[in-house]
Amino acid sequence: MVRHGNYLTLQIAEVAAPRGLFLIDKEGIVRHAVINDLPPGRNVDEALRMLDALQFAEKHGEACPASWEGSAEDIRPTADGAAG
Repeated sequence: MVRHGNYLTLQIAEVAAPRGLFLIDKEGIVRHAVINDLPPGRNVDEALRMLDALQFAEKHGEACPASWEGSAEDIRPTADGAAG
C-alpha cells in the first residue's frame, strides 16, 4: 500500500477481487449474500442448497431449517415451528 495524504492506495500487484455470491428474488431483493476472501474455499453445493431453499420458500411460503435439503420437512414460520 502507498499512502497519499489521508488515503491508502493498493498497488496493482496487490489487488485481487474477493469472491461474492448474491441470490436476488424476482422483486430485486437480495435474499442471500456471501463474500469470501481469496484463501477460504467456496462450496458450490451450499450455494445450490441455498438456492433450492429460497425457491422452496418462495413457492410454498414456508421457512427451511438450517442444513435443509429438498427432501426434508420445512418448518412453519411460527414460534412453535422455529423452536423445533
